[in-house]
Amino acid sequence: MATLLGAEGYKLLRKYSIQSSDFSEIRDEVGLKNALKKFGNKLVLKVISEEILHKTEFGAVKICENEAQAISDFRQLKRLASKTNGKVLAQRFVEGQQVIIGAKKDATFGHAILFGLGGIFVEIFRDVSFRVCPIDKKEAMHMISETKAFQVLSGARGQKKVNFDVLSDMIAKASRLAVREDVAEMDINPFIINDKAGAAVDVRIIK
Repeated sequence: MATLLGAEGYKLLRKYSIQSSDFSEIRDEVGLKNALKKFGNKLVLKVISEEILHKTEFGAVKICENEAQAISDFRQLKRLASKTNGKVLAQRFVEGQQVIIGAKKDATFGHAILFGLGGIFVEIFRDVSFRVCPIDKKEAMHMISETKAFQVLSGARGQKKVNFDVLSDMIAKASRLAVREDVAEMDINPFIINDKAGAAVDVRIIK
């Protein structure tokens, strides 16, 4: 089996028109400064490594607010990357709600698609729904509405309602990717969605 992370994973997502945040692989501080010019002073730095599955637990992802912080965080992440055979990626910061879009191949049912609350809380709240792949946008919307996260995504407590048309479209496309590429597992976590658009900001695909 092959594991697709970082640029390889985003490349496969984009093949199926699943949006991902802009990114650059950073090898040195010159590359970091180029990323700051491209993405702005607020950006995300992370280590991409098969040895690191949960980045927050390893301190392998940083949200930088300015150039000085970015340089300090990059130096720290560069050391971690060298210890874990990894790479450092810079990404454009994306504002919005964090959800997970996942897939898994089951021996009985074939490929199944998953949707739920994303980020670091997915394994705590387990607020997810499933369908057998592939599905269309209408069925994807049904999946979304089955979760408790639906209330948050709909604009609870004064928050903006997310773009459900985009979100359901991404879920449907992910379901087709899972089948056509015969993936064993796929985690797009988080996929960040706001009132206008959405983007995958982390992905792991096992084929």
